[in-house]
Amino acid sequence: MFFLDLLLALVIAFLIAGLFSVFFGWRWPGQTALWPSIGLFFVILFIAVWLGGIWVQPFGPTFAGVAWLPFLIIGILIALLVSVFTWPARRYYPRTPMEKAEEEVAEAEATLALGGFFWAFLIAGLLILIASYTF
Repeated sequence: MFFLDLLLALVIAFLIAGLFSVFFGWRWPGQTALWPSIGLFFVILFIAVWLGGIWVQPFGPTFAGVAWLPFLIIGILIALLVSVFTWPARRYYPRTPMEKAEEEVAEAEATLALGGFFWAFLIAGLLILIASYTF
């Protein structure tokens, strides 16, 4: 089950991250390039899809004995939540030096907050995954 869960979470997270990043134009705040945005979004989705898939009661169709619908639903919900709570890359040209300084401070604070969320989620998710397969 471990390897099938891992494979299913990888495939679903990759598909959803690609869909949101390429077709919907989603970018990680502070990133304008496509590949760093897909990579960060993929890592968050991968951990969330894997956790959600093993946490939710299995239902729906199965693939090699693993119910894939909970993985997909959790992936879509997490992708929508991350997209809602992060803003799209936008072009804002401040008119005064004070506005420019305020915008730089706001961007630095948002990047720091999202970076903290990313690492806390990654560490907690990995610990929960280890515990769920160990006990």
